[in-house]
Amino acid sequence: MDSRNVTKTDCQADCHKAPKVNDLKLAHMLFEEIAAAATDVDELCYHGAAPGDDLEQYEVQMRVVRGLVQRIDWMADVGCGKTDGSGRPSIKGDAEDWLMPPVYQDARRNAVHG
Repeated sequence: MDSRNVTKTDCQADCHKAPKVNDLKLAHMLFEEIAAAATDVDELCYHGAAPGDDLEQYEVQMRVVRGLVQRIDWMADVGCGKTDGSGRPSIKGDAEDWLMPPVYQDARRNAVHG
């Protein structure tokens, strides 16, 4: 569809469908998980190792924090799909896009383009 010919009605019909009740319940559960994961990150940052303490412990802590933040991001993206009526993530994509490390993402891009 040519974007110049899209009307507000077309966009409302295609992009902003009313979320289903079950999708809202699922989104609520995602928000609870996001809050729990964010609390875990906060606790790790407040009570965890400092860079000058034990470097190995600090590096482990940073990997855990990164994993939790990736999970938060992915759940928020899924929640966007649940609440906008599309039923699919709208920011970055599926769990593989959000949760796999950069080296995996690079290899995946190279496999597609290589």
